[in-house]
Amino acid sequence: MSTTLKALVENSNDSLTGLEATFVGYQDQGMVIEYINPANLDIDFLAAYTSELIRANAKFKSVLSKQSEIKYIITSTSQNRLILQMIPNTEFYVAMVTNNSVKFEDSIPVFKKLLMSSRKILVKKSVAGLRA
Repeated sequence: MSTTLKALVENSNDSLTGLEATFVGYQDQGMVIEYINPANLDIDFLAAYTSELIRANAKFKSVLSKQSEIKYIITSTSQNRLILQMIPNTEFYVAMVTNNSVKFEDSIPVFKKLLMSSRKILVKKSVAGLRA
């Protein structure tokens, strides 16, 4: 049985102490399609914020070089960290919010696993949608 996107997002919570929210959303629409929110953050605001970050970074990339590739977008406050990456070959992104007590190097493997597993599911859905 294949793993669902919902199960992937939920499992990220079990993998990382200090996780405040994990979500997958549309890059352009500011909408979340799946999330877990143990810290009860405002998911609608986070979705809108991540979409704005994606748009701003696309403009930033065009200023730098057409060949440059943005790997991660990371923002921090005194208490939280947001890690964001677009899922290649899809219209989606993955984002994770942790508190700053979580070491960055501990959160990256969990984030990468979520990103890669989500990509497998969402690329199949995107391809299936094109065939319909």
